[in-house]
Amino acid sequence: AGDDLLGIGDGNAPLESDPILHHVHPKRFIFIAHTPSEGYGGHPVRYGNDGTIIDPHKPERSERTKSRFRIAFLGDSFTEATGVPYEKSFVGILGRRAKPGVEIKNYGCSSYSPIFYWLQWKTFVREFRPTHVIVLLYSNDVSDDETFLSKGKLGMNDDLIAIPGPGNDWWKRLGRKFY
Repeated sequence: AGDDLLGIGDGNAPLESDPILHHVHPKRFIFIAHTPSEGYGGHPVRYGNDGTIIDPHKPERSERTKSRFRIAFLGDSFTEATGVPYEKSFVGILGRRAKPGVEIKNYGCSSYSPIFYWLQWKTFVREFRPTHVIVLLYSNDVSDDETFLSKGKLGMNDDLIAIPGPGNDWWKRLGRKFY
Protein backbone atom coordinates (compact mmCIF):
# COMPACT_ATOMS: atom_id res chain seq x y z
CA ALA A 1 0.00 0.00 0.00
CA GLY A 2 1.38 3.36 -0.99
CA ASP A 3 4.39 1.93 -2.80
CA ASP A 4 5.51 2.92 -6.27
CA LEU A 5 3.54 1.32 -9.06
CA LEU A 6 5.59 -1.77 -9.99
CA GLY A 7 8.61 -0.34 -8.16
CA ILE A 8 9.07 2.50 -10.64
CA GLY A 9 8.92 6.23 -10.13
CA ASP A 10 11.09 8.62 -8.25
CA GLY A 11 10.97 11.68 -6.06
CA ASN A 12 13.01 13.68 -3.62
CA ALA A 13 10.85 14.83 -0.71
CA PRO A 14 7.19 13.81 -0.78
CA LEU A 15 5.33 15.74 1.91
CA GLU A 16 1.65 16.07 2.79
CA SER A 17 -0.17 18.92 4.48
CA ASP A 18 -0.96 18.32 8.16
CA PRO A 19 -3.30 20.24 10.48
CA ILE A 20 -0.87 20.08 13.44
CA LEU A 21 2.65 19.65 12.02
CA HIS A 22 2.21 21.71 8.83
CA HIS A 23 3.73 18.96 6.67
CA VAL A 24 4.53 15.29 7.22
CA HIS A 25 5.78 12.30 5.25
CA PRO A 26 3.20 10.10 3.58
CA LYS A 27 2.58 6.95 5.61
CA ARG A 28 3.44 3.51 4.23
CA PHE A 29 5.22 4.88 1.19
CA ILE A 30 8.33 3.83 -0.76
CA PHE A 31 9.97 5.79 -3.56
CA ILE A 32 13.27 5.90 -5.42
CA ALA A 33 15.19 9.02 -4.37
CA HIS A 34 16.02 11.32 -7.25
CA THR A 35 16.74 14.96 -7.89
CA PRO A 36 16.30 16.60 -11.27
CA SER A 37 19.93 17.81 -11.07
CA GLU A 38 21.00 14.17 -10.62
CA GLY A 39 22.99 15.23 -7.56
CA TYR A 40 21.91 12.07 -5.81
CA GLY A 41 19.48 9.25 -6.14
CA GLY A 42 18.80 5.74 -7.26
CA HIS A 43 18.18 4.34 -3.78
CA PRO A 44 14.88 3.47 -2.10
CA VAL A 45 13.45 5.63 0.69
CA ARG A 46 10.73 4.19 2.89
CA TYR A 47 8.29 5.82 5.28
CA GLY A 48 6.70 3.46 7.79
CA ASN A 49 3.20 3.11 9.19
CA ASP A 50 3.67 6.29 11.21
CA GLY A 51 5.51 8.28 8.51
CA THR A 52 8.96 7.93 10.09
CA ILE A 53 12.01 7.03 8.00
CA ILE A 54 12.69 3.29 8.15
CA ASP A 55 15.15 0.87 6.60
CA PRO A 56 13.69 -0.05 3.20
CA HIS A 57 15.38 -3.45 3.31
CA LYS A 58 13.95 -4.68 6.62
CA PRO A 59 10.39 -5.56 7.63
CA GLU A 60 8.68 -2.98 9.82
CA ARG A 61 7.91 -4.09 13.34
CA SER A 62 4.20 -3.94 13.97
CA GLU A 63 4.25 -4.65 17.69
CA ARG A 64 6.03 -2.68 20.39
CA THR A 65 9.22 -4.34 21.50
CA LYS A 66 10.47 -4.34 25.05
CA SER A 67 13.66 -2.47 24.23
CA ARG A 68 15.94 -1.43 27.05
CA PHE A 69 16.84 1.72 25.14
CA ARG A 70 14.60 3.63 22.74
CA ILE A 71 16.33 6.46 20.90
CA ALA A 72 14.36 9.13 19.05
CA PHE A 73 16.15 11.26 16.45
CA LEU A 74 14.56 14.61 15.61
CA GLY A 75 15.75 17.06 13.00
CA ASP A 76 15.27 18.44 9.52
CA SER A 77 16.42 17.07 6.17
CA PHE A 78 19.90 16.32 7.55
CA THR A 79 18.35 13.87 10.02
CA GLU A 80 15.82 12.63 7.47
CA ALA A 81 18.82 11.96 5.19
CA THR A 82 16.95 10.82 2.10
CA GLY A 83 19.85 12.04 -0.04
CA VAL A 84 21.83 8.95 0.89
CA PRO A 85 20.84 5.29 1.15
CA TYR A 86 19.37 4.54 4.60
CA GLU A 87 22.34 2.38 5.59
CA LYS A 88 24.71 5.33 4.98
CA SER A 89 22.67 7.86 6.99
CA PHE A 90 23.91 8.53 10.50
CA VAL A 91 20.69 7.11 11.97
CA GLY A 92 21.04 4.00 9.76
CA ILE A 93 24.69 3.54 10.76
CA LEU A 94 23.85 3.84 14.46
CA GLY A 95 20.92 1.46 14.04
CA ARG A 96 23.12 -1.18 12.38
CA ARG A 97 25.78 -0.87 15.08
CA ALA A 98 23.35 -0.85 18.01
CA LYS A 99 23.34 -3.80 20.33
CA PRO A 100 20.23 -5.93 20.79
CA GLY A 101 17.70 -4.18 23.01
CA VAL A 102 18.16 -0.79 21.31
CA GLU A 103 15.30 0.56 19.21
CA ILE A 104 15.84 3.63 17.05
CA LYS A 105 13.25 5.86 15.36
CA ASN A 106 14.05 8.59 12.85
CA TYR A 107 11.49 11.41 13.13
CA GLY A 108 13.50 13.72 10.81
CA CYS A 109 11.48 15.72 8.30
CA SER A 110 12.50 18.30 5.68
CA SER A 111 12.11 21.94 6.72
CA TYR A 112 11.46 21.16 10.38
CA SER A 113 12.95 23.35 13.10
CA PRO A 114 12.85 23.26 16.92
CA ILE A 115 9.27 24.52 17.07
CA PHE A 116 8.21 21.32 15.30
CA TYR A 117 10.09 19.08 17.71
CA TRP A 118 7.87 20.31 20.56
CA LEU A 119 4.76 19.54 18.51
CA GLN A 120 6.18 16.15 17.46
CA TRP A 121 6.87 15.34 21.10
CA LYS A 122 3.33 16.19 22.19
CA THR A 123 1.72 14.51 19.19
CA PHE A 124 3.49 11.15 18.96
CA VAL A 125 7.16 10.96 20.02
CA ARG A 126 6.34 10.66 23.72
CA GLU A 127 4.15 7.63 22.92
CA PHE A 128 7.36 5.91 21.75
CA ARG A 129 8.64 6.49 25.31
CA PRO A 130 12.23 7.23 24.31
CA THR A 131 14.99 6.79 26.85
CA HIS A 132 17.14 9.15 24.77
CA VAL A 133 16.25 11.98 22.38
CA ILE A 134 18.85 13.31 19.98
CA VAL A 135 18.08 16.55 18.15
CA LEU A 136 20.16 17.77 15.22
CA LEU A 137 20.06 21.53 14.72
CA TYR A 138 21.22 23.48 11.68
CA SER A 139 22.07 27.14 11.11
CA ASN A 140 18.74 28.17 9.57
CA ASP A 141 16.61 26.65 12.34
CA VAL A 142 16.11 29.88 14.33
CA SER A 143 14.89 31.85 11.31
CA ASP A 144 12.66 28.92 10.29
CA ASP A 145 11.14 28.96 13.78
CA GLU A 146 10.19 32.62 13.35
CA THR A 147 8.54 31.93 10.01
CA PHE A 148 6.52 28.95 11.20
CA LEU A 149 5.59 30.49 14.56
CA SER A 150 3.83 33.29 12.69
CA LYS A 151 1.55 30.57 11.24
CA GLY A 152 1.09 28.81 14.57
CA LYS A 153 -2.06 28.44 16.64
CA LEU A 154 -1.82 28.99 20.36
CA GLY A 155 -3.92 27.37 23.05
CA MET A 156 -4.41 28.20 26.68
CA ASN A 157 -1.45 29.88 28.36
CA ASP A 158 -0.07 30.70 24.88
CA ASP A 159 1.07 27.09 24.42
CA LEU A 160 1.69 26.22 20.76
CA ILE A 161 -0.85 23.60 19.70
CA ALA A 162 -0.50 23.53 15.91
CA ILE A 163 1.13 24.93 12.79
CA PRO A 164 -1.57 24.12 10.24
CA GLY A 165 -0.47 23.15 6.76
CA PRO A 166 -1.74 24.76 3.58
CA GLY A 167 -4.71 22.43 3.30
CA ASN A 168 -5.98 19.24 1.77
CA ASP A 169 -3.73 18.06 -1.01
CA TRP A 170 -5.64 14.89 -1.89
CA TRP A 171 -4.79 15.32 -5.58
CA LYS A 172 -1.05 15.11 -4.75
CA ARG A 173 -1.60 11.92 -2.77
CA LEU A 174 -3.63 10.42 -5.60
CA GLY A 175 -1.14 11.52 -8.25
CA ARG A 176 1.76 10.05 -6.26
CA LYS A 177 0.22 6.60 -6.61
CA PHE A 178 0.26 6.88 -10.41
CA TYR A 179 3.61 8.44 -11.24
